[in-house]
Order: sequence, then structure tokens, then C-alpha cells
Amino acid sequence: MSETGRLLDRYYRLVEALSGAEEQTWGRRGIFSVHGVLAGLYAYSIGLLEGLDAEALLVATLVNEAAKAIERGVGDVCPRRRRGLVLEALRGAGFPEELVKRVEELLSSDRGARAVVDAGSLAKLSLPGFLALVAARVERGRDVVAGLLEAASRELTAISHMDCLLGLESSRRLGAGLAKSLTRLIDEALEELHGLGIGTRIDKRRTARGELVVVEPLACPFCGHSLEAEEHTNPGCGGLTRKYRCPRCGWHMSVTVCPPPPCR
Repeated sequence: MSETGRLLDRYYRLVEALSGAEEQTWGRRGIFSVHGVLAGLYAYSIGLLEGLDAEALLVATLVNEAAKAIERGVGDVCPRRRRGLVLEALRGAGFPEELVKRVEELLSSDRGARAVVDAGSLAKLSLPGFLALVAARVERGRDVVAGLLEAASRELTAISHMDCLLGLESSRRLGAGLAKSLTRLIDEALEELHGLGIGTRIDKRRTARGELVVVEPLACPFCGHSLEAEEHTNPGCGGLTRKYRCPRCGWHMSVTVCPPPPCR
């Protein structure tokens, strides 16, 4: 068994907690758990590259991802409060106090806290993470085309802000490879859609907060009719939402893209 396999086996209860949090929030388990485990593994890699406590980073990230899932059901929790919830969860699950102290020390440092955030971003840029984004949208009632275009818009926007999205140098090195692979995957997927008669275009919008990218359909993917479109801007985050609807068959999709928070 590999080292990461042994770690995940050792912290199997935390992996299960991800599935439990997902089920509590959305009534099913599977997709978010994949993202959470990926984030934990990227956190471990960042820890090794940065000379941080890699095992504590894995643990902190697994619990943090579960806490984020629950937040979506109960409302946002400030980062400081979430840190407390992570430590409470570890103690409540019966993990050794020595481990809790290591996680607490890690999350109290700027680099450690940033590594946890970076790991979540890297998970979304990975191939399994991107496919999980598409699947999550399909589970919410989107068709595959809409789910793919929404996820592609979100991730291409994130890629255009890589230096701001990722705070640690090692995270940026990992992210550069993932971004290249994901961009190529999205390009190939759009070419496949074109081969099926579903045309798309990539629209890039410059704003005061940075570039926003929307992958939009040229026509209805089901009947080929021209689409009606409307756009709304969000002055709070600097993002935008575009809604598309086919007046003939009723097909519709919505894309929301936002720049990351200000660089830290």
C-alpha cells in the first residue's frame, strides 16, 4: 500500500465524515467526498513541498472540507470559527490530543492556513475534481451540456487568476501543471461538442477585478434554435451571471462566474 493509501486508511473516519457531511447537506454521498479527499491529498503534497506537517495538513483539510459542506446547509461560518469547529470535531471523534495540537499549530500559522485553502483550489483544477463539478451540476437538474459549460466557465475563470487563487509557491507549481492539463481537456471537450453539431464560443470579459470567462452555446444544443440571453452583474463580488433560454423547446442554462477574493 502507498503512503497516501496508508494515511487515508488511518483516517478512514474522517473520509467517512466527508460522506456524512455530504449526505446531511444534499441527501446523497459521493461527489463532494471525491473533492474532499482530493483536497486532502493535495494538502499532503503541499506540506511535503513546503516543509510543513504534511500529515496534520491532510487531517485539517479533510475536516475543513466536511465543515464547508455543512456550512452550505446552515450558512457561512467565518474562517476563525471554522478553525475552532475543525479542532472540536477532531476531539469529539476521539483523535489523540497530540494530533489536535499539531493541527491547531498548523492552522494558526499563515502558511498552514493558506495551504488548506490552496488544496481545495487544486482539487477543483484536477481532472477528477472537474468531472465532479460537472456531475454535481447534472445531479442538480442540469443536462450534461449545461453542466459541462458551467463547470468549464468556472474553472477557466479560476485559471485566469492562478497567481491570486493560490498563495504558496509550491501550490502554484502544482497548479500550473493542473491548469495546463485541464485547459487541454476543456478544449478537447468543446471540440467533441462541435463534432456533434453543438457550437460554443469562449467569451472573455475584462473587469476591474480581473478576467471573467464564459463558455456559451451558440444555439440550442437540442433543437438548434437561436437562444435568448440575459446578463446580470454582481457589484459585490465583481462577477456576472448569464442565463440562456431556447424559446422553441424551453432548454435553459445559467452560468455564474466570479473572480477570486483579493490576493492575500
